[in-house]
Amino acid sequence: MAEQTVAPGWYPDPSGTAGSLRWWDGQQWGEQVREAAGAAPEPAVEVGGAATAPEAGIEPVEPAEAGPSKLKMLGRLMAMTLGAAVGVGLVIFFMGS
Repeated sequence: MAEQTVAPGWYPDPSGTAGSLRWWDGQQWGEQVREAAGAAPEPAVEVGGAATAPEAGIEPVEPAEAGPSKLKMLGRLMAMTLGAAVGVGLVIFFMGS
């Protein structure tokens, strides 16, 4: 009998971490872990302490959309603040001339 294969994709993390997904490459679990969108899915079944492949017929889950990091947002805020300060300074300089 032929062995069933499971399509590559994001599946519930077999380590049991609630709300996280792990990449399944079609043969083994990858190192990539992402946060799941919405409710936490059920973790994959562990057999003898080793994580098994996702069950055949289960569809991959879409990971949550990753927004800009806090550091990137802080950098943007600082750039806008600096730009506004320079703009105000130029207006004051030219109005006073």
